[in-house]
Amino acid sequence: SGTKPTGPCAAAYCAAMRNRTRGHGAGNSPATPATLLPGLASSKILQFGSALYRLDSRRAARPKGDRQWERLRVAGEGGDCAGQEEPESALLFRTAAAGVLRCRYTSRSRSRIILMIMDLPTYKDVVDASKTILGIAHRTPIQTSRTLDDELGVKVFIKAENFQRSGSFKFRGAFNAVSRCGKSGVLTYSSGNHAQGIALASKLLGVQATIIMPKDAPKSKVAGTLGYGANIVYYDRYAEVRDEVADKVMKTLPEETVFIPPYNHWYVIGGQGTVGKELIESLHSEDIFLDFIFVCVGGGGLISGISLAVKALSPRTIVIGVEPEAGDDAKRSLESGQIVHINTPKTIADGAQTQHLGEMTFEIMKKNVSQIVTVSDQELIDGMRFFGERMKMIVEPTGCLALAGLRKLVKSGHVKRGSKCGVIISGGNCDLSRYCELISSSNPTLRLLNRI
Repeated sequence: SGTKPTGPCAAAYCAAMRNRTRGHGAGNSPATPATLLPGLASSKILQFGSALYRLDSRRAARPKGDRQWERLRVAGEGGDCAGQEEPESALLFRTAAAGVLRCRYTSRSRSRIILMIMDLPTYKDVVDASKTILGIAHRTPIQTSRTLDDELGVKVFIKAENFQRSGSFKFRGAFNAVSRCGKSGVLTYSSGNHAQGIALASKLLGVQATIIMPKDAPKSKVAGTLGYGANIVYYDRYAEVRDEVADKVMKTLPEETVFIPPYNHWYVIGGQGTVGKELIESLHSEDIFLDFIFVCVGGGGLISGISLAVKALSPRTIVIGVEPEAGDDAKRSLESGQIVHINTPKTIADGAQTQHLGEMTFEIMKKNVSQIVTVSDQELIDGMRFFGERMKMIVEPTGCLALAGLRKLVKSGHVKRGSKCGVIISGGNCDLSRYCELISSSNPTLRLLNRI
């Protein structure tokens, strides 16, 4: 239920950043209330007459956090709500259509639903992020391999984010977000790379970070997170809901603590987009124009940000997402037109063990991503071996998704010979013992040697 109104306005709970509970579509059927997201406060005010919606700037890890008010487009039965009877209570809901907030409010005489369409990041936010991380994040190299080009019959340009600080692209979005809105303390959850990114960014900015991590997170990622000075709270990813764990942990932290999710966040998406901005600008400086760019997909933060940069700088480039076969929620979501929820997928790509896309990332992907490809764990292992043997790089399984997707589409004929293709390596954080185990499992010679 909503809270008591204050003056001419009604307080509203905001759940715009995560689809924890599901609505019942865009019709007039009842909607399920969405639980308050950690770090977002119910704050003051939804003012129907002028369509103003306010978030508490102290707690809300929200885009444009420097603005107290954010204007949202409002529509409903009969259009604008100006002149309507003041509501006694108001509560925001999310529909199955991501990015659309439904607000049910009750007055003495009526109960109605209005729609509030949330704003989304743009390429300008990527440009702003590039300025924020300049001199802090590495401008990672673009690698090529004649062996790979000969194998596939295409020209491949590999953006190696395994050489980024903290070992993955996640540092970009983490530093951008913490520097903008998390200077009083940060909470997040992550299987490892976002955890390390937030931990390092917080250390550099003098902020205390608390990270919720699965008990089975790679040891190297746990060690890195602890090494950067973060506090870790562990949970069972197969038996517990991490959002519920985050709710409980948030209550134990100082009031000013801000929740920064791994992907469904304005500044995180903007920061991740700098990967694409750097790649496109570097290639354009050499008169190279990509036909395709392949990006791994978990929650969609990386591909959303990259797609903003690609569509602004190289609009003819086709953006392809790649996810594990066991975790095909992004593919199903784009095909169905609504966010699909799945159980935690069992795959070696721990960075892509997400259960659903975010509202923001889904809306951006619908506009900018042409196709989602799924690949097997074995195809990821083949990529790990290639990067290790031929390019002398340690790449984690998730980091091999993009290459596996490229290989698959070349084999199927969807990517023609002679095409110029960008491939994003998302990270290189992998336990060496696990890395050796996976590599040897796909190599008959190594399996034989291990038995000797």
